[in-house]
Amino acid sequence: MGMQSNIGGNGYAIEAAKAVLEFGLTELNLDEIVAAVNYENVASDKVLIRIGMHYVGDIEWPDQGIVKKYRIKS
Repeated sequence: MGMQSNIGGNGYAIEAAKAVLEFGLTELNLDEIVAAVNYENVASDKVLIRIGMHYVGDIEWPDQGIVKKYRIKS
């Protein structure tokens, strides 16, 4: 599952990701939010950076292999 190529580049992923972060940090009072992205998924990698998440290292993810781990703290 991913975004259709005809809607990419409109900022929808960034806006959705920002909304998820805000909800998690303010409404759910989470101390941190962690995300993982495949190395091949450059677009998602850019979204995580644009919304303020920080790369913290690599982790092994079941059925995905080594992925990049990002984190943001409240």
